[in-house]
Amino acid sequence: ENIICDYISYYVKKTGIKKVALAGGVFANVKINQRISERCGVDEIFIYPFMGDGGLAFGCACMAYYENNKYSPKISRTETMYLGPEYTDKEILQELKSDDKITFKKSKNIAKDVADLIVNRKIIGWFQGRMEFGPRALGSRSVVAMPDDPTINDWLNKRMQRTEFMPFAPSVLEEHMDDVFIIKNKNFHRPAEYMTITYDVKKKWQKKIGAVNHIDNTARPQMVKKETNPLYYDMIKSVCEQTGIPMTINTSFNVHEEPIVMTPYDGLNALHRGMVDVLAIGSYLVEMK
Repeated sequence: ENIICDYISYYVKKTGIKKVALAGGVFANVKINQRISERCGVDEIFIYPFMGDGGLAFGCACMAYYENNKYSPKISRTETMYLGPEYTDKEILQELKSDDKITFKKSKNIAKDVADLIVNRKIIGWFQGRMEFGPRALGSRSVVAMPDDPTINDWLNKRMQRTEFMPFAPSVLEEHMDDVFIIKNKNFHRPAEYMTITYDVKKKWQKKIGAVNHIDNTARPQMVKKETNPLYYDMIKSVCEQTGIPMTINTSFNVHEEPIVMTPYDGLNALHRGMVDVLAIGSYLVEMK
């Protein structure tokens, strides 16, 4: 942290540029990113959401485009990481009908029904829309649950065959970010859209959200905006209306050291393996018989 901050502080002073963009695998370290926002004299930071090799390849493609085309892209800033495959209810239903070990029903309001299940302490596999690009689950292929039980870090990690030592991350409604976290200013909100920074948790929330509050009283939130992921937003808002807690646990929908689920078959396989209690896939709620 000290070495990275020394580099950035030096060039901020040398150039006078206080808006800093970061890319590369080292910036998967969310605590370093928090330190940069606190110590380096920057006014704004942006961490490319896929900060590893795949994101750098995308950056190379962008650079080649700029160098070889006289017109700039219509979109000049990253607005979404929901760039992967998605599946229709028809495709999902076809997969569900081929599995004789499950029971399923179609929901008229999947966001509200899932919120009710979460409030009643169910662990949900949330499989909705286009898959995320990059290393973070951002509410398309996520496991979601209530964030107030600190013991969940032990038993859910075991259930998912993980040996993690840190608590889970939360997905938080955009309008509650400043209530829950200590954030320097609005310019430091944006990295949280992609879970690329930690913030200090305000004292009044530290025990209320024990499952996502780290031992140093920081958390790595995903800031959820209605315009970016309306279904996920509505689900979390329903949880908030019932509990007063404006967030859920959000951990990636995968067994340790296996890829995140992508297809309906993958989601069903996770259900079969006991990773989740209920699979919320498209408009369907799925359980084991």
